[in-house]
Amino acid sequence: MTVFVIAVAMLLPALLYALNTNLLAVLQRFQHDTRITLFLLNSLPDSRAREASESLLTDSAIDSVEYISADQALGEFSASSGFIDIVADLKANPLPATIIITPAATEPGSVEALATRLQRAPRGCAGPTGQRVA
Repeated sequence: MTVFVIAVAMLLPALLYALNTNLLAVLQRFQHDTRITLFLLNSLPDSRAREASESLLTDSAIDSVEYISADQALGEFSASSGFIDIVADLKANPLPATIIITPAATEPGSVEALATRLQRAPRGCAGPTGQRVA
């Protein structure tokens, strides 16, 4: 019985250390994955959408920008969902072009301020919540 108690007493700190290490790794990953997604209107030409995404890089509050065209989004959805046959039967692409923005600062206040500025996007873009900007 004494050996069992000693074994449990040695095992508990090791388990707590492993749990703490894994939780910190997961939390740090989430902290660095802060992103804002802008959905573009279908009427916006691809060339203008690419220009808009490139112009966002001049903002010091933005770390990186990734442009995903509507066709690319449909291809990725088709490949990841397994609905290749259903997607092939669609008459029109229902997915919009998208700009994924990684903010330079990940603090909630900074991200919210950036999202508010992006909601005043040029005509033809949708804000980060998907609301159309007139």
